[in-house]
Amino acid sequence: MVSLVKRKIKGHMYYYLVWMKRKGKKVFREKQIYVGSAEKIHQLLSQELPKFTSYSYGELALLLHVANISNFVNIVNKHLRKVSSIGDYLLLPVINRLIKPTSKEGIKEWYDKSCLPLIWNKKVSLSSQNYYYYLDRIDDKKIEKIWEELLQNAKKKLNVGDSSFLFDPTNFFTYIDDHEENELPQNGFSKQKRNDKNQINLSLMIGEQSLLPYYYGVYAGNVNDKTNFEKTSSDLVNNAKQYSKEKITLVFDKGNNTENNLKAIKDFYFVGSLPKEKTETRDLLDGDFKFCYENTKKNEIKSISKESEVYGIKCKIVVSYNEKLKKKQLHVLEDKISKTQTKFKEIEGHLFKNEKAAINRINEILPKKQNPFNYEVVPEGEKFKLKLNLSEGKVAWYRKTAGKNIIFTNHLNWNDQRIIEAYRSMHKIENQFKILHGALLIPIKPIYHWTDQKIKAHVFLCMVSLLFARMLEHMCKSKIKGDFRHILEFASSIRIALVQKDGKPKLIFEELDVNQQGLMEAFSLSSFVKK
Repeated sequence: MVSLVKRKIKGHMYYYLVWMKRKGKKVFREKQIYVGSAEKIHQLLSQELPKFTSYSYGELALLLHVANISNFVNIVNKHLRKVSSIGDYLLLPVINRLIKPTSKEGIKEWYDKSCLPLIWNKKVSLSSQNYYYYLDRIDDKKIEKIWEELLQNAKKKLNVGDSSFLFDPTNFFTYIDDHEENELPQNGFSKQKRNDKNQINLSLMIGEQSLLPYYYGVYAGNVNDKTNFEKTSSDLVNNAKQYSKEKITLVFDKGNNTENNLKAIKDFYFVGSLPKEKTETRDLLDGDFKFCYENTKKNEIKSISKESEVYGIKCKIVVSYNEKLKKKQLHVLEDKISKTQTKFKEIEGHLFKNEKAAINRINEILPKKQNPFNYEVVPEGEKFKLKLNLSEGKVAWYRKTAGKNIIFTNHLNWNDQRIIEAYRSMHKIENQFKILHGALLIPIKPIYHWTDQKIKAHVFLCMVSLLFARMLEHMCKSKIKGDFRHILEFASSIRIALVQKDGKPKLIFEELDVNQQGLMEAFSLSSFVKK
């Protein structure tokens, strides 16, 4: 318990802060601090206290450091030299995407409330009009040159290397209506189940070890995966070749499989997957699976393999089998059956005005993947009704193939485990798509731009943000464990305050702990604050 105690000494009153403590039945003075006389206390209370405003500093300083390492501003200015300060301007939405993604109108408010105006000695006029103006200056050829130079610089600075590259496409639905000048926003198969919206497609290739986004392509939403792969396969391998000293391995999913596509890359190594219905694999599905290895989740992986010609190329086919995965997939199958039958009971016997209406309704109910049902549209007078039957053949096939994946490769000398693990690394590129789809990560959506050129420029800035994220992880891996989100969250705890005393402003750091101080020193983050 603390109290203010006054004492009279030689006719004068003095004040002390006294801490009392009880021990058993006795109370004793634990500590006391001399405060001063009444006049001194009055003088202290009458003084004007310094005014200050506190800001999060560490994450912004860290990203400015990454921007300097990548040489982003200078590279952009070099290729767009006719546009004044465009590199500085475009850096802001790149950093904003990593910290607090906002709309183009929201960037100014975010910038004004941050410490950037205090530590970043740049003059930029933030407005929607200027944002559109700068995006209009970036065409396809300039984007390609800037992106290539950024990658070369990042790879050199980070000293990373890859020999295996992961490729996969995704898409993003938009609210952009049809327009005669547009080619990108088109209606196609939406992986987000938004077939009612126009979409754009994005293909991405990353390094299996570094996770650097070495290649990306934006293309029309109505182009399927196989067609896109055929058009870009030469670009993919040529791009990968310049970043690898070894013969490259390209890993991709079965959505890209065609004979022409495989022959286009037959001079390079590849690892892909095959549909379970393919005739070359039927005998393996019923084969004698042997123990292969134990994965990181402590699940036992079994396998069986053989060499065979696939799409006209001599390959090794491996079927992996995971018992725990099988149980999970069968549980999902039973759940789909139960939910579909429950939904169908609600419309069973309902009469539809035409056959198309009936088909549209049943498609809303049926599972999008692994559909074990057959249906019929039956005339009933002038109208139509639906019949739904569970296919025993389909259910038996799903049970037979559950827990099994079919992988093929022209790496004939690789063992089963290495082939399986190479294909399983595809989850790394799926994680990149989660980042690009995540509303609070580096979201490509929503896309408010309606011209093809601005859409491509917008995606380019998002991809630069992803590149910065990967660079940040490599730079900090010996300092902070975790991905870029964890790194930025930790760095945000480093704060500065703008203190104004006697009309003179000064930036000072809040007290730093050992870990914060270590990060500051490792990357010279205090250099952004002028002494």
